Amino acid sequence: MSFDNVLSSLKTGKADIAISGLSYTKERAQAYDFSEAYYKTENAILIKKSDLNKYTMISSFNNKTKVAVQKGTIEEGLAKNQLKQSNITSLTSMGEAVNELKSGQVDAIDLEKPVAEGYVAQNSDLVLASVALKVDDGDAKAVAMAKGNDKLKEAVNKVIKKLKADGTYDEYIKDA
Repeated sequence: MSFDNVLSSLKTGKADIAISGLSYTKERAQAYDFSEAYYKTENAILIKKSDLNKYTMISSFNNKTKVAVQKGTIEEGLAKNQLKQSNITSLTSMGEAVNELKSGQVDAIDLEKPVAEGYVAQNSDLVLASVALKVDDGDAKAVAMAKGNDKLKEAVNKVIKKLKADGTYDEYIKDA
């Protein structure tokens, strides 16, 4: 399922929970309930290794720069708000964005730092830029669910607390 269809699957009843790197927003909270946060958001900009010295400040991303983001993500909003001089391209998947970066169709990708680090580990020609976009203090990942299912929300929060308390969640992040 594409990322931009994850939340709609809750509305249609195709899914009970959505745990796909979703961030809580006031707009989303009007339509969905959210668990406690399980991960604080970190941002990164993925570029070609050959461009490492080119993108050293946010202002380096000027009106000639094409930046890819994943459609429907917080990063899409961050890029549109903070990289106003760049040409933002919203794509349906990160794999597509990486292919476009490697082929020269875009100059950079704005995405979650752990995801970016995974792509860097698998692609020796890619690196993280020395700058990143600013995220809000409250920007964190949470589990979304249909409004009004308090028992489900309580159960999800209990699991999140347990995984964080016993260190299991930290192991998941390390292994990701």
